[in-house]
Amino acid sequence: MNENTIIIHQTLHGYSNGHHLLESSVLLSDDSKRKMDILSDLSGTDAIDGFDFYYSGYLLENEKLVVLAKTWYAPEMSRPGCVWTHSLLIPIQAMTFCATNIDVLLTEFKRPSISESQTKYSESLVINRQETIVKKYDAKKIQYLIWVMIGQIPPNYVLAKDSEEFIKELLFIWFTCYSELSYDYSFITGTNFIKSDNNNLISLQFCSKQVRNKLSHSSNNITLMKSIDDVQKFPQWVINTQEILVNGEWSKFLAFKKLLCDGDLGEVSLASFIKLYSCFYNAKNSIDIYASLELIDKLFEKQRSIIGNKLLGLYLQGAFREWGAYTAYSNIVIATIKFNWVNVLPETLELLIQKGFSTDFIGSKKIVQYLVKIDNSPLQEKYLPIYASLLSPSSFESFSDMDYSVCNVLIAINSTLAECDAIWNQSRGFQHGILNSLQICKSQNRLVNKVLRIILDNSEFDFSNDIYNIWGEASISIFLEYLLGIEHLRHNDTSKMVELCKRYSYIAASLFEKDLKQFTNKQIFELMKIVNPFTDKLTSKRLISAYSLFDINGLSEYQRNEIADFYLPFIISSKDIFPYEIVSFAVTNVHERLAKLDYPEEKWAKLQKSLPSVTVFNQWDRCKRLRKAIKKKGYDIKQLNKYNDNELDIHLL
Repeated sequence: MNENTIIIHQTLHGYSNGHHLLESSVLLSDDSKRKMDILSDLSGTDAIDGFDFYYSGYLLENEKLVVLAKTWYAPEMSRPGCVWTHSLLIPIQAMTFCATNIDVLLTEFKRPSISESQTKYSESLVINRQETIVKKYDAKKIQYLIWVMIGQIPPNYVLAKDSEEFIKELLFIWFTCYSELSYDYSFITGTNFIKSDNNNLISLQFCSKQVRNKLSHSSNNITLMKSIDDVQKFPQWVINTQEILVNGEWSKFLAFKKLLCDGDLGEVSLASFIKLYSCFYNAKNSIDIYASLELIDKLFEKQRSIIGNKLLGLYLQGAFREWGAYTAYSNIVIATIKFNWVNVLPETLELLIQKGFSTDFIGSKKIVQYLVKIDNSPLQEKYLPIYASLLSPSSFESFSDMDYSVCNVLIAINSTLAECDAIWNQSRGFQHGILNSLQICKSQNRLVNKVLRIILDNSEFDFSNDIYNIWGEASISIFLEYLLGIEHLRHNDTSKMVELCKRYSYIAASLFEKDLKQFTNKQIFELMKIVNPFTDKLTSKRLISAYSLFDINGLSEYQRNEIADFYLPFIISSKDIFPYEIVSFAVTNVHERLAKLDYPEEKWAKLQKSLPSVTVFNQWDRCKRLRKAIKKKGYDIKQLNKYNDNELDIHLL
């Protein structure tokens, strides 16, 4: 035999001193004989219109054969209630073949008669393929039987107009889905009472309206289903199952189920898997991972972790590549957040987030917005660093929408995001919060200096102290660039910045020692205000060179005072001799202000430490102390000669 042909056996049951097996083309076990004797016998005492014959189907477990039988009432028999039953015994492995050759099988049923030989029933039958046109089947009948046979727990009985009303649709589903139905799923298309094989009720029983009314009060062990006319609309999974069946995709569904289902899953309903398949493979060349995981969470309470993770793993391995593409990676990421039973390796999660970020920018934004607001540190630590690593300063404004919480969290993870100019155009409180996040980066050695320049370039607020607290000494050189005008400072208040630079005046001094040609006079003047002339070391050569760059007479009084205050400590403390012009300018300027009591006290407090002492009674005379210091250094300033600081000449007495 080949794929276009199968061999099946047959039996005949009828009355011969009782209801017995009369003919058979195969030797059956005693258990199978007993079962067939029961199920081939009359299903009631009287024939009802439309039910003078009926079909039945069941399993012979010992022989691994499925029985499809047709039973006729036999009024010609001398004893009332006799029947003929012709049974076709089909190998289980031939069920798929039968599903496409239903009409051929039905024509094989032959009603015997008393007058003719019955030996033909002892011969096996050869069935040749003759494909059934699927569209012959009634769509609503198929949907109704799917709803009953797959969606309901057997046993069930339903209303039928006659014994043949559903037979083709019934056999189509029974043959096609047999391996997936409840074990030993059986049926009978006409019954006057609830039929059973010993204590096992027939799974699906059809009856007339008259019989249904009687049966509805007779047993609690079988469920009466709505009639087909009473069902207005079937669930979507039923419609999807019908499409799977009539489109010849059942084998594809079985392959899908086999991939996900193994012996560890126990009893999982077929309807649940069909719902999952219909959701997963929702259209031609289209699959939906997220919707499938969401459905798994609802359908498979005990097995969802096994099935869900297997589905996701198979997809990521490319098992469904030929089924279609799925690019909603952000939705898969959402599923891993939403369903704690979904397990993915860190590298897999990173890949999903990367793909989601590149294909669904808006979706990624929403995920991050959700994550930063939940109170779940493990989730945040798992996902947010990956998103933060994918962002750049240029994309950060559109991604964060300048949401304060989003900006704070992501910048605390990736400090380079603070290089986004838009951050430093927000409110003072917003910017201050970002600086606090940068403080976290500092504590974890994840800070970059470029951010500092971005702040100074863009913020209209003075955050000098905050910046110093974060970057420390590294900020001073950059502050100096802005104070000197090498870089443009957005805000105008430089007082705090100057004070911070004065703490590290040696940095300004090192700049002063470099080639002064790189600086303008204005920049040199700014350096002089920051350098500490009492503690910083500068060469006399550089100081003399710097002085020569200024037109002292063209400077303002403030500028002249500052320059004098800068040079005087160097003149007093240096071992080198400064040009008379410089000494004269610095000394007379300071002396004049001291004489007018116009010299700043904070400056005097520093200056006096380098001046020689005088008698207790002359401590008030600051000018005298300055003159004494200059004279001690060997300088003779003409403008100061009018002050007679000599002791009384005793030779004149």
